[in-house]
Amino acid sequence: MINFRDFEISDLDRIAEIMESSLIDPLSKSYLEKIQDSESFIVAIEKEKVVGYIIGKTKNNLGKIISLAVQKDFRKKGVGTKLLISLTKRFKRSGVKKIFLRTRTWNKKAVDFYKNLGFKIVKEIKNYYKNGDDAFLMEKMDD
Repeated sequence: MINFRDFEISDLDRIAEIMESSLIDPLSKSYLEKIQDSESFIVAIEKEKVVGYIIGKTKNNLGKIISLAVQKDFRKKGVGTKLLISLTKRFKRSGVKKIFLRTRTWNKKAVDFYKNLGFKIVKEIKNYYKNGDDAFLMEKMDD
């Protein structure tokens, strides 16, 4: 059974492993240490082991999804969806009216995942990522 809780500093190495195996541009450990207290940072746990995470932040009435990843063998089991729903509920309690994120335009799995959860592509941003990849800006209004 998967449980969800706030990030703890002892999760740092495990989160870094998941990022390294899932993302092209993983966040640095020093960045994760810096944001641990000031952001919405939720982890998914199975048998005492972190299997996924989501990081978000709020400003005014906006919520931003900074990063979301799930360990490969836990994908397609609803972990990412539950993490996103948990963060969305937290955002809602903070008064967030709109949630946004950016994802690579070629990452069809990510784009479809977010579309299935009510996000819409707002615009394409050319050369957004360090390696020159384009991004979609996606957003979802509060229901």
